[in-house]
Amino acid sequence: MELEVRFTNKAERNLKHIPEPFRRKTFDFACSLADNPYPRGLEKLIDRDNTYRFRVGNYRVIWFIEEKRRIIHIVNIDKRPQAYQR
Repeated sequence: MELEVRFTNKAERNLKHIPEPFRRKTFDFACSLADNPYPRGLEKLIDRDNTYRFRVGNYRVIWFIEEKRRIIHIVNIDKRPQAYQR
């Protein structure tokens, strides 16, 4: 079930500010969503359709899935609570 993973500008910008080795670990997790968009331990965000979060260290990766187009959009990567701001 290979999907395409795309990062929003906000997610890319925030990823650049994460210190190593957390940056690499977070990036690798986001890319792994192409093979498994529903990893064990994910949480669905209540107020948004098809939007999920996963904790990687002190950071949250927020994404939504376009099933028909087979695209995963990484919306934000940030510390809590900033990660949930739209």
